[in-house]
Amino acid sequence: MSRKNYIAMKEHSIVLLGAGGHAKEVYSWAKDKIDYFYEDISTKEILYDKLVTDSFLLDRSLIFAINTGNPIVNKNLYTKAISAGLTLSKPLMGPLSYIGTDVEIGDGTVVCTYARINGASRIGICCLINVGALVPHDAIVGDFCVISPNVVIGGGCKIGNNVFIGIGAVIKPCINIGDNATIGIGSVVIRDVPNNTVVVGNPAKEIK
Repeated sequence: MSRKNYIAMKEHSIVLLGAGGHAKEVYSWAKDKIDYFYEDISTKEILYDKLVTDSFLLDRSLIFAINTGNPIVNKNLYTKAISAGLTLSKPLMGPLSYIGTDVEIGDGTVVCTYARINGASRIGICCLINVGALVPHDAIVGDFCVISPNVVIGGGCKIGNNVFIGIGAVIKPCINIGDNATIGIGSVVIRDVPNNTVVVGNPAKEIK
């Protein structure tokens, strides 16, 4: 069966954009929701039992979520999928993730196992909230952000668009992180981070 025929026979199929290492994580708990994967440059045709396609030869009933660890790649994939006529899926929620009262989560976002999103926080579209990450009360996370495993964000923080926060980073409460910022692995952020800035260390300092 060709890829095109496989796709055409599906109605309201979910395609997960990204078939790399993290796709294996999401597959372990969302395989009943995912019909196939998309990669710009396909290096495989099957990931476990799911088809991997490298072309948007798709009908317009399809919905998608995004699943890579790179905010800029995620934004570009979103633009490409929307241009092809696809629609964002509702958020994909991993088992044992916790969603508090009055939380808003944007479409296309993936919330992984053991992640915790507490009351009155806001998450944008097409974000990745990875395993064990904490987004606390009154925090705002923009679009296309990647929150890596075991990140702890303080209450009242504001995270811009296209932000990457590395594994195990800690963000002090009420910190503002600008658009396109990168927070290094294990960093401790105690001051605001401007747009387009890379910070690392404890306390985190700008390196770029």
